[in-house]
Amino acid sequence: MADRLTIEPAGARGKTPHYKLARVNSAGELVSRSVGPLNSDRRLKEAAKLLEAPLAHLIRFVASHEATGTASLDLPEPETINATIELAKPFRLRGIRQSAGESASFADIWDALSAPCEADDPVVEWDGMEEWCILDLDFHRGALPDADAIRAAADTLRPVPEAWWFSRSRSLHAMYARCDGYAASTLAALAGVSLSARFPAGVCELKRVTRKPAGAVIRCRPTSDSSVLSRLLGVVSADDAAARGWLEERGLVPGERYAHDRCPVNPDVRRGQGNAPPVSIYPDHVFCFICQADGIRRGSRSPGYFPLAKLCGGVSHATAFRRCVENFTHWQHAKYIVTPLLPSESIGEKVYLAALRNRHGDDPRIPLVFTGPASGLLRVWGAWADNNGDVTKLDKGSATLGKLPCCLYPTQDKKRQTVLKTDAARVEQLAVVLDLSPYGYSAITRIWGFHLTHLQEQPDGRVCMVLRRNGEPEYLPRSRRMEESAAWGCLDTLFPGYSRAAVELMIIAKGCSELSGGLPPMVFFHGPTGAGKSQTVDLAAAICGDRVGVVQYDRDRGRIFMGLREAKNTGSFAFFDEYLKDAAANRLPPEKAMEIVLSIKPETMAHVLYRGPVALGDLPVIVFGDTTLPAGVWNHSQIARRVHEVHLQEGREWGHRARDLRQMGEEANRAADSILSAIIDRWFPPGPPTDFHAVASALGFSLLQNSEIVLRKQERIRAFYDLVCSAPKPTPCRYPGDGWKCIDLNADGSPLVDAWKDLADESHRDSRAIAEMDLKRILQLSCTCKLEIETARNKLYVRFRENGGRRINEQLRETAGVREPVFGGGGA
Repeated sequence: MADRLTIEPAGARGKTPHYKLARVNSAGELVSRSVGPLNSDRRLKEAAKLLEAPLAHLIRFVASHEATGTASLDLPEPETINATIELAKPFRLRGIRQSAGESASFADIWDALSAPCEADDPVVEWDGMEEWCILDLDFHRGALPDADAIRAAADTLRPVPEAWWFSRSRSLHAMYARCDGYAASTLAALAGVSLSARFPAGVCELKRVTRKPAGAVIRCRPTSDSSVLSRLLGVVSADDAAARGWLEERGLVPGERYAHDRCPVNPDVRRGQGNAPPVSIYPDHVFCFICQADGIRRGSRSPGYFPLAKLCGGVSHATAFRRCVENFTHWQHAKYIVTPLLPSESIGEKVYLAALRNRHGDDPRIPLVFTGPASGLLRVWGAWADNNGDVTKLDKGSATLGKLPCCLYPTQDKKRQTVLKTDAARVEQLAVVLDLSPYGYSAITRIWGFHLTHLQEQPDGRVCMVLRRNGEPEYLPRSRRMEESAAWGCLDTLFPGYSRAAVELMIIAKGCSELSGGLPPMVFFHGPTGAGKSQTVDLAAAICGDRVGVVQYDRDRGRIFMGLREAKNTGSFAFFDEYLKDAAANRLPPEKAMEIVLSIKPETMAHVLYRGPVALGDLPVIVFGDTTLPAGVWNHSQIARRVHEVHLQEGREWGHRARDLRQMGEEANRAADSILSAIIDRWFPPGPPTDFHAVASALGFSLLQNSEIVLRKQERIRAFYDLVCSAPKPTPCRYPGDGWKCIDLNADGSPLVDAWKDLADESHRDSRAIAEMDLKRILQLSCTCKLEIETARNKLYVRFRENGGRRINEQLRETAGVREPVFGGGGA
């Protein structure tokens, strides 16, 4: 005799009744028991699992008890349970406010969709999305496309659904069922890819519940068309065939013009009414006149010009996606490559699974793709990191790498059963090789705190991951922001006397470093002790939800680079704390110490423990701080053309640490978010990347080379050039050629000698101040030239000579025309 379910009331808490459910065997002995409310799907599933009873049986039993008082139910024999489940009615119809126990069950979904329901807002639901799934297109923002546009999209959906209908909000519901081995959710996800491309303002979701259709249900002939996978995998690249297919999906014909609701990038039914159709279709691009006027860009620096190669799916992204599929890249990393191509992470996971099965069939490594270490495992440039972005040291003997599906291969054991073994050579490659993109692991760029440049054009093939370091910054729409002046005033109550311009400069520097592929912004803070040099940087970082890493001076330059690498793994700012003071303690001149900035490049190598030399890669904002900025640094042209100056003039007494801003209450957080949002709107609008030099100049901060000290140095070089040109020819002169002028180092009071000693090195035998300058620009000449120097005991012979030519001294001046004052310019 089979087991039996029994039920009896167990009181109520509030308005929610509780039940005692028990499972007893044929001898009346208790097998298992469940006590609690049965007022939700989750509660019913938990009870069914605990009692080891089919969910369909339990739902009918509870409904029967509530309706007729039935107290027991015989369960089927174990061997008939599967058959019973198959015969169960998995589709439930109920009012949206009714519990699952009050629902009516149906064996066929079409019966459930068409059956009458007296409850308000009837919904049809089922368990899981493997057999049946709804693709829901909705528009939460912007104008809703008209019915014809929705109908055209539904008629051209690929894969073709079982049916579709207009939702209550007049958007689209498409019903998918399992087909040709593809789960319903996978087919719906594939259709969601093309649907999102057609309606960029829409939101696609996968659901297992739907309201009853209010209108007609359009039945279709379903297919498992996987052309979407082909485009994502780059099998059909963005060539003519792909472009034609992309246009045909949307009903667009080259040579025709359409209303703005057909714009592939920013459609709006309200724009352009009464005027000529603004959207023009060409064989290789789409042009929208309204988007041109609005400054909307996609795949091109020209507003309104949208290349089909980009609209079809960028080749670089398709290549990265294909490499992930071919190499079984685990989902913890692959989702950052896959998701930007697709409407959402949930749809991305389904599409990635479909792509793996399409490429590899029933490979036993596929289930392992969607597992991984609990702490996460991501590939950043030259290293592995966890979900928090913290670098994890993994060597060629790492068991973690050995468990990745890309490091496994299937083989057969002695019993001819398939087993997975570790490929030691692949593990070593993943541990040692810097660039792992050929192995399916394109490096992820870590964006600390908040992605300031998310509206701007991103470099091709770049994969970004935003990591929270200090609070949860949020971009606020204008309706939710504080007035910007009030927000800055709120910070002034916490940090009185701070420099608003300096804080804004640091936030902009962070944004510019996000897209920089070369040298990062470099800034030197100087001012009296207590002026808030480090605190200003901390305050800017806290507003962005970021942190500041500290780099200390060391005699060994390699250790400085190691410190810089550690700082960039902390946040977006690297602060060189008392760097020049420590250098002076080691008897190193400040200009020599600051020459470190000439070596800070992405390709610069830093030693990593157990790994050896590793390139620095993407760099943080470089910030120096000291009480004074020595003259040697000002006069070093190579440094002066890279570093911006910020002078804080007075000391401050702050009772709070700037880095703790995000922990100082709701008002402080709202003020920080308001400031951050205003800066994004002002300095990082949609379009090409922001130029840091231009913004710094607009805020009143210049490069060292444009400072008064450097301008005076340039004027001294021009004066020296004039003196050389006007000096008499020495007799005799044993050096061949014309134009040599003599400088007697023992002669006092000579203007030429004084001018030389002012510009010369300590030995007075050479002048780095002149050699490192762009003399053509400084002297306003029409050709490049150099200062030639010959030494003879206490005398020097000098002349200015054209590079690779014969013109010397005043001849260079004559070819340049009238000279005008020079006021700096240029940049790093």
